[in-house]
Amino acid sequence: MTIAFITGTSRGLGKAIAQLLLKDKNIRVIGISRKQSIEHPNYNHIILDFSDIEIVEKFRFPEKEFDKCILINNAGVIEPIAHLGHEFSTDITNNYNVNLISPSILINLFMRQFSAKGKPLHIINVSSGAGKYPIDGWSTYSASKAGLDMVSLALNEELKLDKNNNIYIHSIAPGIVDTAMQNEIRKSNSANFSNVDKFKDYFDNNKLTSPKEVALKFKKVIDNPDEFPEVIIDVRNF
Repeated sequence: MTIAFITGTSRGLGKAIAQLLLKDKNIRVIGISRKQSIEHPNYNHIILDFSDIEIVEKFRFPEKEFDKCILINNAGVIEPIAHLGHEFSTDITNNYNVNLISPSILINLFMRQFSAKGKPLHIINVSSGAGKYPIDGWSTYSASKAGLDMVSLALNEELKLDKNNNIYIHSIAPGIVDTAMQNEIRKSNSANFSNVDKFKDYFDNNKLTSPKEVALKFKKVIDNPDEFPEVIIDVRNF
């Protein structure tokens, strides 16, 4: 039996990955987000707000028997979209809480609870190309995703030193996906984000990738982690 913990399953990519995994009768999915939108006999839901760090710190993964256990840190926000000097401090804090601090806490907890069991574990962080280079108006989002990549790389080095050969870590950039986050990007203006028209063009000309299509690529990594030795992955490359 495989247990998959997936954050942000109420919509978008997280929901698409959960629904794809649920097609396998040997996989149980536990979604973690503020809202539930999936009904399936092999699906359970935990309500958790990743912007509330005090609540996240108290969270514990349900203890279940498994042959393999997966954690997919998918939940994320892009706001604030604005130049530094024009952002609200609360928005910056919320972004880092959801995109970087909460996933780091969950990874730490996941390792503490399950690594001693000696069973295969797989941690997948949903990264972004925005974490690889600077984008005006996205300083907070880009920094949070760059941080998530570095957490993944550092954990990989620790696993090598500890000789944990049955634990896999990947940080996967999904490309430009047709999700609610894209709606938020298109609502911004050029004063806050100079490339907003490019993202409007992606939508108007059907250049966005569907969450279902991207979920299939994530499943390739989930099913065959040994075939992806690099920690940092961009799904557009396969």
